[in-house]
Amino acid sequence: MVLLRAGVSCENETMRYLFLIVSLLAWAGHCPGQALPIYSKDGKIVVQAPMAQRNYRSPVLVFTDRVRESLARSTGLTFSPKNGLLEIAIGSQTNRDTSVKSRRFRDPASGALKERIELPDPEGADLDRFRAAICAALLNLWVADHDRDPATPPATLPPWLGEGFARHTFRENRQQNLDRTLRLWSNACLPPAAGLWAADSTAATREPAVAATLCGFLTKRDAESFHLKSLLLRVAAGEAWTPALLAKTLAGTDDLTAFDQWMDRLMLASVRTVVAPGMTTAGIARRFRSSLLLYPPVSVIVNDSFPEEMSFQQLALRANDPVYRSLALRHVQTVRLAAMGRDGTLLAVADAYEAFLMAIVKGAKPGVISRLLLTAEAKRTEMEQALAQGGPLRVPVAAR
Repeated sequence: MVLLRAGVSCENETMRYLFLIVSLLAWAGHCPGQALPIYSKDGKIVVQAPMAQRNYRSPVLVFTDRVRESLARSTGLTFSPKNGLLEIAIGSQTNRDTSVKSRRFRDPASGALKERIELPDPEGADLDRFRAAICAALLNLWVADHDRDPATPPATLPPWLGEGFARHTFRENRQQNLDRTLRLWSNACLPPAAGLWAADSTAATREPAVAATLCGFLTKRDAESFHLKSLLLRVAAGEAWTPALLAKTLAGTDDLTAFDQWMDRLMLASVRTVVAPGMTTAGIARRFRSSLLLYPPVSVIVNDSFPEEMSFQQLALRANDPVYRSLALRHVQTVRLAAMGRDGTLLAVADAYEAFLMAIVKGAKPGVISRLLLTAEAKRTEMEQALAQGGPLRVPVAAR
């Protein structure tokens, strides 16, 4: 009997220990090697990691939450899904694997959409890829949260949208993104609007700067429209991301030719857009240089056998002609606009060219006109050399 009681007592103690172990395993996600997951304040982001990598949980969560905040600021949307969750799964590899893997699935129990991002090696993961994956996942969750029929498969957004918004969130890079896009557009290296905005857009996929610029166009809003929200809501309602949908949402037309014309007007307007006040990039300098060409009236071209484009050197040779003096006066405004909002370096170059043009307008002597043109050209060359040696110029306006 004593042995029997001892056996029962031992059995009960063993059961208690087994129950405790099972409870701890369940608490740790049914995996004995897993650390406890940690959540964002709103509970919509969770980071999981094995015990050996548990110290990466907090930095990864902070990084993810900051990307979410940046995306919210740049888009004007709120990314705290009611029926979804963003999971970040940290792996146990230590081989400097740079890959970032993404997948989506619905929770069998709740039916909620889950976006899962896997980092096989948190130390080697490519942060740009990780940032793009976070943006793509959050946008997918936003669309799923506004889906009128949760029973249907979740809508699919273009792959380039995540990377585009990941780059667009960096305000300091927006001017370079726009410069690169405008250069490709001006060299006829971009497809028509229908192909440019397509879900499988080659231009947006191969050129991250183009994807970022397109995302920037989507975030523009006025009193009548908020393109990004309207577009995402229509995708959530079941419409496929097609050129026709983009044309209707962005340009308000069903005509793809009109859509292409709308895109050209948008690009032209962007040439003078001041994304970052007080900064001059190499792209801005190239566009300023193109503004130094003059386009005389057709009658002048025919009568004087001049080409359609005139340089300032050619203008200086005709400084005594009233027709060209009038042309110089009109071009002063063009030069001013090309430098408006830029740094002190470019503004000083524009001032030098304006002095040259005004000397022609006022009938200055040829020697004065030549000297002023040489001074302006030297300033521009110095500016372009400074840009070639490093990054953008940010000389304060007061230092002109």
